[in-house]
Amino acid sequence: MQPLIHNIAARLQSWKGKLLHKAGWLTLVRSVLTSVPIYFLTVFALKKWALERRIDSVRRSFLWKGEEDASGGHSLVAWKKVLLPKQMGRLGVLDLQAFRRALQLR
Repeated sequence: MQPLIHNIAARLQSWKGKLLHKAGWLTLVRSVLTSVPIYFLTVFALKKWALERRIDSVRRSFLWKGEEDASGGHSLVAWKKVLLPKQMGRLGVLDLQAFRRALQLR
């Protein structure tokens, strides 16, 4: 699990989060920060706490503040609502918990 977290954190260091707008942060979260864990999920079975506390925490922090670690009070919308599809009027970020379960059933 540590290589996965390190890989995600290394991606964030190369981006200049402060130079992007929130729409750019959303695009990076939906494309890159979600695809890296999916690659690992196809091979390894990650625990639920690893997805929630580490990976989703990094994705949530970058989405709302543009940094790897944002502490308290920066979220504009509850994370469960962010994970809902765009057809329901939300942001459409992939729910890694549900995707993990789908991959395990495969």
